[in-house]
Amino acid sequence: MINQHTFKFGLGLFMLFLTTSLFSQEEKPTLSVEDYQEWQNLYWSNWISDDGQWMAYRVMLLNENDTLYIRSTDGTQEHTYAHASNPQFASNGQWVAIQQGFSPKKEEAMKKKKQPIENKMVLLNLETGED
Repeated sequence: MINQHTFKFGLGLFMLFLTTSLFSQEEKPTLSVEDYQEWQNLYWSNWISDDGQWMAYRVMLLNENDTLYIRSTDGTQEHTYAHASNPQFASNGQWVAIQQGFSPKKEEAMKKKKQPIENKMVLLNLETGED
């Protein structure tokens, strides 16, 4: 004969198995192409000014709308540049040079028109915020 503790233990295991199998049968949402385009990557490559007052990082989306952020380390100032990369801080901490390109769609249109694709250099004055 089964004692009361064994019966309760067996019943508890059965209930655990039953609820686990019921919850595992829930339908999970299907991701669409639009969902994937919202995914982001954060790119960080030791972009910190020598005086430690500024930092830079790049957020890359799968839909190729990349943004470079130049931000004061105290969080009070931020500058953003689309399709930009390779920030280089001046040793005195007053300037940052940035390479800025074009969106993939714009580049493709330029190629079709046989226009030269030349990235530009942006100089940002970190004291005034002017580029």
